[in-house]
Amino acid sequence: MASIIKYTALNPVVTGGLLYALTRAPVDIREKAIAAVSSLPYAVELTTLIRTLKCHGCVERELCVMTGGSGGLGQIATRHLIKKGVRVAILDIAPPPTELLNSSVKEIADQVKKEHGTVSILCNNAGIGRTNLITEATDANLDKIFKINLISHWYTVREFLPDMIRAKKGHIISTASMASYTTCAGMVDYCVTKAGAQAFTDGME
Repeated sequence: MASIIKYTALNPVVTGGLLYALTRAPVDIREKAIAAVSSLPYAVELTTLIRTLKCHGCVERELCVMTGGSGGLGQIATRHLIKKGVRVAILDIAPPPTELLNSSVKEIADQVKKEHGTVSILCNNAGIGRTNLITEATDANLDKIFKINLISHWYTVREFLPDMIRAKKGHIISTASMASYTTCAGMVDYCVTKAGAQAFTDGME
C-alpha cells in the first residue's frame, strides 16, 4: 500500500499531470477531468484539490509544531518530516527545548511565529499514561495527565488555528488511541483523555 501511494498520490508526474488537466488542458480534457473528480465516492472540493496539488512537493514551505516530539511516536514523526524537508518546532517537557520549559504556550507560539513564520501543520502528539485504579489516582496525577493529553489541545489550537484559517491552509493532527473507543479498568484516566482528544478533533470538522 505504501509503495502504491508513493508512486501515485505522492508522484509529481501524477499530481502534476492532474493539475494540468484540471487547470491548463484544452477545455474538453479539463471538463472530463473535473467530471472524474466530481464522480468520486467521497466529496472533494475542486478548489481545495487544485490548491493542494499546487502545494505538492513544496514541503520546504511548511512549518510544523510537534508537541511531544522529543521521544516515542512524536520523535519518529519529526524525523520523517525533517527528512522530507519540513521545518519542525518541537514542544515537549523533555529536551529539546529546555529553554522553553518555563514558558507558556502563548509565549512559545509567539516565538515560533516570530522566528519561523506561520505554522501550517500542528501535531498534538504529547501524551502520558500510567496504570492505576480510579480510587488510587491522585489529584496531582489527574491534573498532569488531563493537561498534557487533552487540555493542551485547546492551548495549541487556540494559538495556531486562526493563522491557518486566515491563510486558508493548514493541518491539525491529534494523536489519539484505541483507548478513545474502549476503556481499560486500570487506565481510566488515560482512556478518558484519549476519548476527549477524539471528541475535540471531531469538533473541529
